[in-house]
Amino acid sequence: MDRMADAIVRELQMRSSWLDNSQIQSIYFGGGTPSLLSMQQLTRIFHVLEKEFELRHCREITLEANPDDLSAAYLSFLKRETPVNRLSIGIQSFHERELQLMNRSHTAAEARESLHRASAAGFNRFNIDLIFGIPEQGLAAWQKNLEEVLVFNPDHLSCYALTIEEKTAFRRWIDTGRIAPVSEEESAEAFLYTHDYLSGKGYEHYEISNYARHGQYAVHNSSYWQGAPYLGIGPSAHSFDGRSRHFNVSNNMKYMQAIENGEIPAEVEVLEKRDAYNEYIMTGLRTKWGVHTSRISKQFPEYLEVFLNGIRPFKYRELLIEKDGHYRLTKQGMLLSDHIISELFVL
Repeated sequence: MDRMADAIVRELQMRSSWLDNSQIQSIYFGGGTPSLLSMQQLTRIFHVLEKEFELRHCREITLEANPDDLSAAYLSFLKRETPVNRLSIGIQSFHERELQLMNRSHTAAEARESLHRASAAGFNRFNIDLIFGIPEQGLAAWQKNLEEVLVFNPDHLSCYALTIEEKTAFRRWIDTGRIAPVSEEESAEAFLYTHDYLSGKGYEHYEISNYARHGQYAVHNSSYWQGAPYLGIGPSAHSFDGRSRHFNVSNNMKYMQAIENGEIPAEVEVLEKRDAYNEYIMTGLRTKWGVHTSRISKQFPEYLEVFLNGIRPFKYRELLIEKDGHYRLTKQGMLLSDHIISELFVL
């Protein structure tokens, strides 16, 4: 881990000019498990960040964490010795059986204790991750998860449907009949219930999987969805400068070896106009901000008629709503977002 931290520090130094000295709005330690970083490693990374980048206007610094990593001592360190001002805690479930099924390292009791400790340490901004659509979960268990999470009064919630990937234990268990797959109807029921329940509790459903109270949108994720440039550091990290995407190698050893040799192990993809348009449709329709015909007219005029023709059948089916050239998905439309977005792509 020291070697990885050294490589991350070195890449930060190597790419300090990548954002053209722009004012950083947010920093996100996430993907993987950054809460495994020691206090010394995290301190060193922040030292380099503050030296190499303009952070005076940084509004949000988030650290993703597993509940079992958040000891009282670690939380005290984060609050007093680092500029971290927001946590994203991977609770996933308050039910022991579901945590065991997903092979999570924490228990339900540790999940609750971590949230109590985070509040006691003075963190008043935090996101909680929850997962629905777990095999054999049922709507009643999901309802209890939502009821329990609100006891901790988070300002932000991320509620994801479990995705069964190929070559995983879940996929093998489903293929061999060990567990039953969750039907589309069950997932849809949980999604719609979540929307109605959290909306009734004062949360705004501002992105397909994300809810915020009092306008506390995730600054970092919102910037991504709205097409802002960003710099990604570390294995598998992605970066975007407004014109091209950079993809770091995912293999840890190859990443560290390349950085130690003074090379950034990244592939580059220059976006064509069609790619940029498709990304705008994909990210925009995931959010409450939707897509705007005025922006399409300005940036992608050749695709305006294509968009208007493509959107018409979904609008008539009340899957999208439009106001002053601003299109966004309805609650029912969110259920079919992947299909709607793919149908609007220019191939």
